Amino acid sequence: MRLLMRWIQISDVHFQTKVKSFNTGQLRSKLPEYLLKIKNETGDIDALIITGDYRYAPEGEVNTTNVYNYILKLANSISVACDNIVTVPGNHDLTRSSVRKAVIKEIRSDYSPNIGTIEIEMLTSLQNDFSFYHTLQQQLNNSLNWKSNPHIIVELENCNLLLLNTALTAGAGDDDENKLLIGSSYLDAAVANIKNRKPIIAVGHHGLDFIEREEKNFVQIILIKKTYVFIFVDIHMTSHFLLLEIKSSRLIVDA
Repeated sequence: MRLLMRWIQISDVHFQTKVKSFNTGQLRSKLPEYLLKIKNETGDIDALIITGDYRYAPEGEVNTTNVYNYILKLANSISVACDNIVTVPGNHDLTRSSVRKAVIKEIRSDYSPNIGTIEIEMLTSLQNDFSFYHTLQQQLNNSLNWKSNPHIIVELENCNLLLLNTALTAGAGDDDENKLLIGSSYLDAAVANIKNRKPIIAVGHHGLDFIEREEKNFVQIILIKKTYVFIFVDIHMTSHFLLLEIKSSRLIVDA
């Protein structure tokens, strides 16, 4: 059975710069060593996938330098090059405001999952709120253009990565569970744009249960039709990581 890809996935790092708890400090200092141990036990790692929440939103941190350096430290510990660091945004990586709340409220009032689009000015406003994440992405030399579509395809040697911004309509000031809208039409367009027959690995921050019920039905139809692996992780712990190997069987991770 041919190994297509082996990666380590991390989520919800919530890198704190102003107030650092004992547990956070311990995890931060020991995680690189632990990841190296995993690599030594399992073999070379092809990619480091980080599924959002790089900062701790209540701190209001806008400088990405500290978390950028930490990500590089993690990647270096498992000999993963910067080009093989894959990221998607989480709900802590957006800037909350009264304007954003108003925009999301209006979108929820007239959004149709069957159509799956958001008025362009509102979509632009939502995406601009991820400036912290976009800056971090640029520091990692990642040239992906999230503004053309909230969901992006990255073609690798043995597979396609479908990178999802599940936090697109997060930050409305209430509980996001069962309320998130991600634009089913944008997702469908991203998947339809794949011109090869390689397996598709879908990566996002939130689990499917966070998506609005009718929207979730459309998302599942689009993803299950072609997707090989699903990784949606929103643990809301200090950190979460998985080691996954992709061979020839379907794997679903929705933790």
